Amino acid sequence: MMENSARMHQNMHVGDIPPQLNHGGHEVFDVHEVLSGTVGTLNQYMLLRPHVKDQELLNIIDRQYTFMQDEYNITVECFSTGQDPQSQQKVTR
Repeated sequence: MMENSARMHQNMHVGDIPPQLNHGGHEVFDVHEVLSGTVGTLNQYMLLRPHVKDQELLNIIDRQYTFMQDEYNITVECFSTGQDPQSQQKVTR
């Protein structure tokens, strides 16, 4: 059984696919939903940012924007490479 899980998957369109990149349809739709929601939220932050007058709220928006952008990039990287996320050294306050 272990030999079968380590073997490449044959895809009729692109050829051999390693197991960590062999995503099913439900996984693709789930990731699409998460990434679309993230993009929508990031867009809303940018649309509303010019109207915010409170500096503390602007700081919160900026930190949340950076956090969500990092999470988006990590999710895309993990899904496209099939690897676990790399540990993040950057801590912002």
